[in-house]
Amino acid sequence: MFRNRIMFPILNRKGRTVAFGGRRLGDGYGPKYLNSAENRIFSKHTILYGFQTAIAAAEEEKSIVIGEGYMDLIAMQTHGIRNSAAVLGTALTEEHANMIRNFYSHVCLSLDSDGPGIRAAARSIPILQNAGLQVSILHTSPAKDPDEFLQTYGEEEFRKRIENGLDPERFLVRAADAPEEEFIRQMIKKM
Repeated sequence: MFRNRIMFPILNRKGRTVAFGGRRLGDGYGPKYLNSAENRIFSKHTILYGFQTAIAAAEEEKSIVIGEGYMDLIAMQTHGIRNSAAVLGTALTEEHANMIRNFYSHVCLSLDSDGPGIRAAARSIPILQNAGLQVSILHTSPAKDPDEFLQTYGEEEFRKRIENGLDPERFLVRAADAPEEEFIRQMIKKM
């Protein structure tokens, strides 16, 4: 199942390994990312990757940065952003929001800057707000994600983006406009 993949242990809040994730190496077959099968101790809807480190940082930090996947989290924590975690896929759930609320009052979403990432952020905003959390959006453009942004622009610029995150209403307006603009770009390409 995990042949030709780099493996990542998935830990629960207590730091115990409950599953594994694998990222495909090269252009092989199968999905780019693959997790262990869900079971009674592992559910993507209840675990945030790296959250055990974010819990330890909660005493020093006011907000948590949520990325998308293993590489984003590794990049953020390698650059000293310990108050970070990542969803396993693009779905942030009510269970995630309630878990975050136990340690933080503010969430800075930093999902991928592509269409699916923007749509996932737009879906996540009301879930987080309904849990009583303040929300801002860290947009990584022109980079595609936090990993690429940190490699290209560094920690200082990333921290500036955290401090100057977009408010959710402004982001939602931008997200609503983006599909129409993309549709027009695609039509022009076809002409």
